Amino acid sequence: MAAVITQGSTIECLHKGKVTPVSTAVADVLVVGDHPALAGTLVTSTISGCEQNKKQGDVQCAAVDTQNPGSATSTVLYVGDAPVLLGTASGTTTLGAPTNTWSVDSAGQDLLTAD
Repeated sequence: MAAVITQGSTIECLHKGKVTPVSTAVADVLVVGDHPALAGTLVTSTISGCEQNKKQGDVQCAAVDTQNPGSATSTVLYVGDAPVLLGTASGTTTLGAPTNTWSVDSAGQDLLTAD
């Protein structure tokens, strides 16, 4: 079981840039301190503070591009028709080169977990 990620979670690119989620579930459906993130809701979320080395010609990560399917979403906990995202979520970012990945550093809560 993995923790459900929320607005209070720490989500970062590989180079410690912070992901700012663009969307989460509605508060009156499910509240665990913060609103849970749903499958697909991180796509297009911006990334700030990426520390990929610009001096070497690398390109900094700019936004979440994809969310990896499978273990990143719950198979049992849904809000509406969308599964919630879990602390195992990861994916790719736009622009980041040579590496362009993001992942959940901390779910920010351990009260609600799901498979």
